[in-house]
Amino acid sequence: MRRVYHLFPHKIDLDFIIERPFSDVTTALIGMHHDHATDRIGEELIKIEFLVSVADEKTHLVPVDKIPGFQESLTEEADFQVSLNETTLAGEGRRARADNVFLLKIREEGMTCQCFAARSGGAGTLDAFDLKTFLTGALS
Repeated sequence: MRRVYHLFPHKIDLDFIIERPFSDVTTALIGMHHDHATDRIGEELIKIEFLVSVADEKTHLVPVDKIPGFQESLTEEADFQVSLNETTLAGEGRRARADNVFLLKIREEGMTCQCFAARSGGAGTLDAFDLKTFLTGALS
């Protein structure tokens, strides 16, 4: 079943190919939901939390953990919203830094996947290439 979002933008920020089957790529992306990574930006230690939603009935984006078992029915194309929430980790506590929201279309092309990433909104310090790096890292 295709899960497409009718508001997916026509202008994209990054178009890339992942040399893995569709099921592997979507499984890795769904597995990133509620996971996190840490990175150092300048002198600050940053925690990046991943939140993943999937298109539902072409008009909504629903967190992937709210639709049990949908992954088995995914075929050929799926639109996701990936939020990369940045939090600064400091000795005095944590403070929100930025929310990076992307729309990601994954389309099956034989044994590879063509991916299209577009920023949704202007806030945040990460870009579509960072999203690609996180996704390909989750596949290795």
